[in-house]
Amino acid sequence: MRRIIYEDTYVTVPVTREVLRDEEDGSARIDFEKLVAAATVISQDPAAEWITEEVQVEAHPIQQPTPDDRKSLAGEFPSLD
Repeated sequence: MRRIIYEDTYVTVPVTREVLRDEEDGSARIDFEKLVAAATVISQDPAAEWITEEVQVEAHPIQQPTPDDRKSLAGEFPSLD
C-alpha cells in the first residue's frame, strides 16, 4: 500500500529583481517560474505552517514481498458484502 499526504502552506515572496523579467518595452513583469522557485525555497523554512489538506491510500503500483527490514500488518477486515 502507499499513502500520499498532501499539505499546504502559505508563503509571501517579495517582488524583487530576482523574480522579475525585463520586457522589450523596458517594463518588468513577474517571471512565474522564478516566483515559484523562490516560494519553494521559502516554504522549506522550519517556520512554515504546513497543514494536511488530504490523505490518499492506494495500492502501491509495485507489488513485491515484504523486505527483511520491514513488517507486514496482518489484520481482519469487515465483510465487503
